[in-house]
Amino acid sequence: MKIWVIRRGDILIPENPSDSEKIQKLPEGKPVEVTVRVPRSLPMSRFYWAVLDAVIEHMPDVNPHGVPNLFGTSKDLNEAIKLTCGYAKRVLNFDGTVMMVPRSISFDKEKGMDQIEFAEFFEKAMQAISEHVLGYDVDKIIHEVLRGGRYPFDLDVAGVKVRIEPRGRYRWRVTKKLKGICDLAGIIGDDFSDVVSIAKAIEARCAKENRQEGG
Repeated sequence: MKIWVIRRGDILIPENPSDSEKIQKLPEGKPVEVTVRVPRSLPMSRFYWAVLDAVIEHMPDVNPHGVPNLFGTSKDLNEAIKLTCGYAKRVLNFDGTVMMVPRSISFDKEKGMDQIEFAEFFEKAMQAISEHVLGYDVDKIIHEVLRGGRYPFDLDVAGVKVRIEPRGRYRWRVTKKLKGICDLAGIIGDDFSDVVSIAKAIEARCAKENRQEGG
């Protein structure tokens, strides 16, 4: 059973009447197991793959470690990025050796990533590209992708949806609020070091308002 909720402080509130009806069907006074996922941003996912495509097109013949860049496709590069950033699982071979296999970054609710986890991965991926593939700031590649009109994207956290746009590597700006009752003064128009910082700032702002409303 899927239920959409909005966090208010340390309480999860049903998003709409149908979600409330589902909650009413849960056993009263008994523990239930809940798996929480923040919906993925499709535009941000597309932006990630657009950056990788641009990196494949502009990467030097030799990486900063003096090793030839042999990535033929963005999918090949993505697998290397996941291994470098630690997004992998240990697999035991028949001979007793252990190998690392890249994890999925798909939208799949069981095996993939939610939005918060993907945003963290995105930042690590951009750093890995700069340090291990290009040898210079990936910001140059990002701006080329942005000029192609592949932004902005929306972020939904704590019941508040905002639109953000990349301002370069490690810089993001909240441009406007799309939904939610939380007052985002001090967030809209400000630059942040990463998308995760934006999410945490929104959560903190909403929690502060909830405490004030509660007296």
